[in-house]
This record gives sequence, C-alpha cells and structure tokens, in this order.
Amino acid sequence: MKPRRKDIRATCARGIPMVETWIRSEADPLRDVVVSPPLESYGDIDLREHNWFEHPDLPRAREEHARYADLMRAEGVRVHEMPPDPKFPNLIYPRDAALVGPRGAWLSRFGLRSRRGEQSLVRTVLTKLGMPIAGATKPPGTFEGGGDCFLVGRVAFVAWSERTNEAGARQVARHLETEGFEARIVPVTLSFHLGEPLGIADQDTLLVDERWSDHAAFRDFARIEVPASEAGGGNVLVLGPRKLVIHEGYPETIRRLREHAIDVLPFDFTELKKAGGGPQCLTLPVRRG
Repeated sequence: MKPRRKDIRATCARGIPMVETWIRSEADPLRDVVVSPPLESYGDIDLREHNWFEHPDLPRAREEHARYADLMRAEGVRVHEMPPDPKFPNLIYPRDAALVGPRGAWLSRFGLRSRRGEQSLVRTVLTKLGMPIAGATKPPGTFEGGGDCFLVGRVAFVAWSERTNEAGARQVARHLETEGFEARIVPVTLSFHLGEPLGIADQDTLLVDERWSDHAAFRDFARIEVPASEAGGGNVLVLGPRKLVIHEGYPETIRRLREHAIDVLPFDFTELKKAGGGPQCLTLPVRRG
C-alpha cells in the first residue's frame, strides 16, 4: 500500500480551529496530530549514531506508517504530515521534539546529539498550525518532549532519564507549574524514555511496568501492570477516554487492558519499532479535548 503524502504547507494553511487549550491531558480525545513518514534511507543508517536496534525493512515500514495514519483518520483525527529530512532519520518519532501543553509547545533540547536540530523543524510546523511556542529547554538542560513527560489531569510526570537530565527536568517542571500542574519529577531507569514503562489508560488509570508500579509518584492513580516480559507495552497512543492503540506483540498487556474494560486497538508496528519507538513516539499530538 502506497503511503499518502501531503505537503505540510497545504495542510497548515488551513491550520487548526482556534482553541483556548491545546492539550490539558493525554487522556482526552485526540483531535490533531503531526507525523513524519519514513525516509528513503530509513533502512540504511548508522545504528549506533541514531540509537536504533536494527535496520527496518523500508517498504514495510512505509506501509505500516501509512496504515497507522489511516487508522487515526478513521477515528476522526486530523493527521498533519510533515516531510522527513535526510539529516534527521529519527524525526519519524516527532513526539520527542516538543511537549504540547495548554498554552502551546515547549521545545526540546535533545540528549541524543544526532537529533539536535529536529526541534527547529517541528517548531516551524507547529507555528504554521497556529500554535504558540510557550518556551524552550536551555543549556545545560536536555529534555526530550512528550517521550519524557505526560500530562494527566492536574498532574505532570516529568522524567529524569538517560535523555532528559536534572536541569532539563526542572526547567520543564517549573514551566508546567505555571500552567497549573503538579509536576512530579520521576527518575527513570527501566528505559531511556518515560514513555516505555509508563502509559495512560484513562484520566485516573496508568499503564505501568510491573517492576515500577509501586513508585510513590503513581500513588493516587489506579495502575494496570505491564508484565516485565512485555517491556515497552506502556508505549501506547490514547485516542480517547479508555481507547488506545498498542503494538499487537503484547498479548498479555492487551488481555489485562481489556479485563479493565479498556478499548484496545492492536496494530502491527514490527518494522517501525526497530528504530526504538512505538505508537506513542510516532505521533506528536497537538490538540486534544
């Protein structure tokens, strides 16, 4: 299946309907999202430099990406495609370039040096969509966007991780506190991003790696545990209240979610996951609610 390609300029010319709040909670219905399709050179890059597990099969990766975009469109989500850039193969994971909150975007400063510069490309796209830039991570801080921060109701979980250092986490926490959140800085050791061991099921329920579910930061949330044998099962995309997309390769996690009456849409991300991400990483939500 040939992927759909649209020039972001044509999409952005229409912009997004004026909103007072862009994203207040990752549990709210998804309305608009930015994605970036795989590059022609996707299967032929330096694995170590870009921190990939293995080379994906390019035709299959492109097909998966196109079908994923179609799945979101079928759920009523407006999908805005930005063109890939040969200098930044990891741009297929736009989530990490910015954190979108109620008043607009906070831009990243990547911990992975090969990704530094992506945030400028994403900033251009978000500006064309009419989104204000609320702030940006300053040196010596590093922060990797929505991969290392989740907004759930009035709480913001901010990672201190392999990619987001303490200085970056504290900058983001201070910013989110001005937006009315209770910011909780959470040291992450199970993965290089927060978005692998932690996911959102609904406004009151987290999807958490079983080795981590008793962490004090999650004390006032219900938890659905991801088995350690399916590490990465927390990497999900919330489409709406109690409805999410997950990689089909996590059968026990899927069973547990359904046991809790969560509407789960399993999807095959086999090739797209080889670069180190999942359904959450492949999207940059820009409007929910």
